[in-house]
Amino acid sequence: MIIAITGSSGFIGQYAKQHFITQGQKVISVPREVLYHTESLTNLLEGVDVVIHLAGFPITKRWTPVNKRKIYNSRAKTSHNLAEAVNQAKNPPRLIISTSAIGIYNNIHYHDEDSKDYADNFLGEVCKAWEAPFQHLHSDKTRVVIPRLGVIIGPGSLIKSLLNLFKTGLGGKIGHGEYPMPFIHIEDLLHFYDEAIENDNYSEIYNLVAPAIITNEEFTKAFADALNKKAPFSIPPVAINLIFGKGLMTIINNPIVIPKRLLEAGFRYKKDQIDDAIKTSLSELNKNKKQ
Repeated sequence: MIIAITGSSGFIGQYAKQHFITQGQKVISVPREVLYHTESLTNLLEGVDVVIHLAGFPITKRWTPVNKRKIYNSRAKTSHNLAEAVNQAKNPPRLIISTSAIGIYNNIHYHDEDSKDYADNFLGEVCKAWEAPFQHLHSDKTRVVIPRLGVIIGPGSLIKSLLNLFKTGLGGKIGHGEYPMPFIHIEDLLHFYDEAIENDNYSEIYNLVAPAIITNEEFTKAFADALNKKAPFSIPPVAINLIFGKGLMTIINNPIVIPKRLLEAGFRYKKDQIDDAIKTSLSELNKNKKQ
């Protein structure tokens, strides 16, 4: 099997690439420049079985006008070009797994995959533009799966960025600590990719989060406990916004999201408890440092 991955240099992309190489699959990293050239992209897709679309400028970067354009275009434009390339390919991939995020939902209601209560903010617009091209593919040979990702827990990304803060005992909940924090461990994300590739019944939208609905306070306690530290502080949301910008707030002020379709499909989570997810991530992070 040949699997093409866009955004393969990112945290998820690196893990996905290694995961499939370990399985003995042939993996192609799609160069960023090819994503902006439809003809080259069409040629690259010929003979590819699966595309995992992960490309995108980091959302957690400070939302300056320049960065907002990068965040939007790196998702909307590349998705449009990828869908066009699939439409033009003589032998298109049989499966496209195109990333989206739970930021598409507003933070007022509970959301399963049937929810149309979308956010009317910048992130909501990004997610809608990210998904739209794949809802209008002309090819009937290509199955489309769109996972809406929660906060990724793994030996990188959020865990890595917060590690020193919690190690020094300066970690703390955000405000009242009751902000929802739908999460997915990297192992469960990779397991989802395997299931989506192997099972033709997987199609369209999936909320890729663990079933447990946890809060920022519960995440904070689990992180501190895993390091045998205390996390006594309460950090005002306005401080996060002023220091880091609205980008980081996207992983704090989340909607409440339920993985209805995964549960109906009988998906078996490997790390669906936040304590286990954090401990495993920290252990892997330490192992990577020693190598």
